[in-house]
Amino acid sequence: MIRKYNMIFIFIILCMMIGGCKEGNFFDIQSTMRPPKITGIESDIKNTVQQYTGIDVIWKYPRRGDYKSSIVLCDINGDGNDEAVVFYGLEEEKSGIYMMILHNVNGSWQVVNKFYNECYGIDKIIFEDLKGNNGKQLLVGYRLPDKVKNHLQIYDYDGNEYKELNNGYIYNDFSIRDFNKDAVNELMILATDLENYKTSCQLIKFHDDTIGVIDSLEIKREIIRYENMTSGKLNDSYEGIFLDYRKSDGSIETEVFFVDKEENKLKCMFTSNYTKRDIPLFCESITEDNIISIPIQVDMKLESDSKSSGTYMIEWSKFNKDLSKMYCEKESICNYNIGYNLFIPNNWKGRIEYEIGENLMHQIFNEICQDENGNVTHKNILELIKLNRNEWQSIEDKSKYTLIMQQNEFYYIAEIPDTESELFVSKDYIINNFSLLDSN
Repeated sequence: MIRKYNMIFIFIILCMMIGGCKEGNFFDIQSTMRPPKITGIESDIKNTVQQYTGIDVIWKYPRRGDYKSSIVLCDINGDGNDEAVVFYGLEEEKSGIYMMILHNVNGSWQVVNKFYNECYGIDKIIFEDLKGNNGKQLLVGYRLPDKVKNHLQIYDYDGNEYKELNNGYIYNDFSIRDFNKDAVNELMILATDLENYKTSCQLIKFHDDTIGVIDSLEIKREIIRYENMTSGKLNDSYEGIFLDYRKSDGSIETEVFFVDKEENKLKCMFTSNYTKRDIPLFCESITEDNIISIPIQVDMKLESDSKSSGTYMIEWSKFNKDLSKMYCEKESICNYNIGYNLFIPNNWKGRIEYEIGENLMHQIFNEICQDENGNVTHKNILELIKLNRNEWQSIEDKSKYTLIMQQNEFYYIAEIPDTESELFVSKDYIINNFSLLDSN
């Protein structure tokens, strides 16, 4: 009996522990984030900060990026030892964040600089070489009151202390790469005026020890929200920023910003809605050359009701050598209702008909065939199905299905009939080329 009560007690404690961690959009990120397990070094740094301020502080955390801790260690000044960058706020101050930089001197952490920024949170922090001397500058994005735009502040070490380089830059997002191919990184910043449909792009660079804008452009686009931004190769000669943005009609378009090598000026790529699409697919590298592809939605020639069924054909397109044209690298089929994207084999092009099964969660792929008399027939070569947990568990014989993926309460499965068709695809092919659409 005692053993039984002990087990019940343990179960209750576990439930309390699990129930104490909630996620949701109704809470401020700072109130829901918990600090990582404190190491000896972090404990020493926090004690130093507490002693320096003389009061309890509230640790602040970046909301995105590679560093999401209130304490970040990095060798900023190039002396071979890590410095500590610490973010915190004060209980009596509703806004504003302090940043401290500490050096370790003979095993003891000492405050070198303290900075204050009137803001409502931290967007992200980056350490990057902007001077081309193998050093590092510290870039901190602070969130502004509208929680849409951010304020980017750059800090540099002058040999004695860290200094704010200027008054900073307003941005929605930014990237650091060698955009003009001069072997030194540049900073490219995007900022959008949502009310007036204007987006500005700035190219920022160090000259000696001074940083400033070397070029800028402004375009007029109906942008209500940034969906995704990635930076990378347009081709083997150019690099830039690929911005996927949402419009008021719910569609998504892409704009590309890059530096023209001949004119050494910022340019954007598109002047029409060529990239307009109805599904949440974003620019990414899909091949080993790391060149970014843009998903282009094309008409489904074999199914007139593709939009109502949620099925779309996508051409993943790249720029040619001189950026004058785009060409299709791969094709995929995606279904908005089921929520998937599947890269299809090259030999499927023009030879497959897509239809919906008994419900919207069932996609059927049929090969278009002709008999000896020229009559068109269809041969089933693949079915993709989305099931909830109860539906999946109710299937007694699961042997004829391939479980592609499970996410939360849903199971994504494939049925691949035995066929001698040259369009046959294996289980491994489906698993390796299947992905889920962004749900936001």
